[in-house]
Amino acid sequence: MRLPTPPLLGLALVLASAGGLRAAPAAERAEQNGRVFYAAWGLVKDKYYDPRLHGVDWAGAHDTYAPEAIAAATDAELYRAINRMLSLLRDHHLVALSPRQAKERRTHQRLLVGLHLLKLEQGLAVSEVTPGSSADSAGVRPGWLLLTRNGVRWDQGSDFEPAAGQLVPFEFLDARDRRVVLQLAEGMQSTSHQEERRLSDGEIYLRFDAFESADASWLAKELRHHRSAPGVVVDLRSNGGGSVLLLEMVTGDFFDHKVECGELLSRAGKESRKNTWQFLSPRYAGRVSVLTGPASASCAEIFTAILQSRGRARVVGRKTAGAVEGAKVFSLPDGGKIEVAIDDYRLPDGRRLDGVGVTPDLTVAAPTLADLRAGRDRDLEAAIAPPAVPAPSSTL
Repeated sequence: MRLPTPPLLGLALVLASAGGLRAAPAAERAEQNGRVFYAAWGLVKDKYYDPRLHGVDWAGAHDTYAPEAIAAATDAELYRAINRMLSLLRDHHLVALSPRQAKERRTHQRLLVGLHLLKLEQGLAVSEVTPGSSADSAGVRPGWLLLTRNGVRWDQGSDFEPAAGQLVPFEFLDARDRRVVLQLAEGMQSTSHQEERRLSDGEIYLRFDAFESADASWLAKELRHHRSAPGVVVDLRSNGGGSVLLLEMVTGDFFDHKVECGELLSRAGKESRKNTWQFLSPRYAGRVSVLTGPASASCAEIFTAILQSRGRARVVGRKTAGAVEGAKVFSLPDGGKIEVAIDDYRLPDGRRLDGVGVTPDLTVAAPTLADLRAGRDRDLEAAIAPPAVPAPSSTL
């Protein structure tokens, strides 16, 4: 592979003098952009689990996106250029985070108005509203359709980043398809989500959206508290994964013995076998249903596949994302981060989940706009419904 030289100030000056191109940013900004871009490019070249990079011409990718990255006037523009380059590998575990985004991930805090959105045929629909948020206080409800934010259509994208407390105009169609414009304020909110409630049949609904330490501790506590419950429904439909170590702990909560969790394979071919942690496990023994969907990814998929393959849980919903690799987060020169898949993953039986996903035992149609507006959760309904009993045969 031809190795390009680090793109620094010289290329920025060329851009500034080239006819028809906008002026390059200040020299200091351009030089910093070059260092960040080259560091991200190099980490993928040296660390990505597939040394062949899926056949992508990585030196050519550098030359294609370096000018755009160096000419970036803002972090948003710089990281958009880096992520456009990373997207060539078509890997969910390959993403660059600006310093602001890296801080949000580290602290699990982000400026939000409290909207959870779902893309439907009719447009971008509100699927959830965070209690106590700006959107909740303004009266936004599930089933509303988002039309614009700050005057820009939802499907056109924007680099707009408001300050905390700044009022921003949002335009919706409400449940009666009336146009509504509301001024919503971004506020710092936790991106962590845990929810427990008792269902009508006595089962316990448990939702957590990541495999992080707080989620693992919360789940173990809930399973101990509800040890006598006849069953639990584990909702992973918004769970994008997290730590492999915590995956091992969480999976162990549902077994009374050590269970294999598969293996990670490095680019050098080294195998790292994973098993559940049973130390202090609540060893929950009741029925288990797992709710999944296209946003269930990474550790959420491994957890689901292990329980499903061992007959420990019934999986309900839709196919998972198929984004299953071992990743590591590296620092970039400006305080940003880059997540790089450094290991491939195989289930204990040798199957690969990346690009494949987990198919539910019971597939349920995706939610509709009518479902959101009616507050109906068909996945949960299917999970707690009694199994159909075949009619007895008769002979005449």
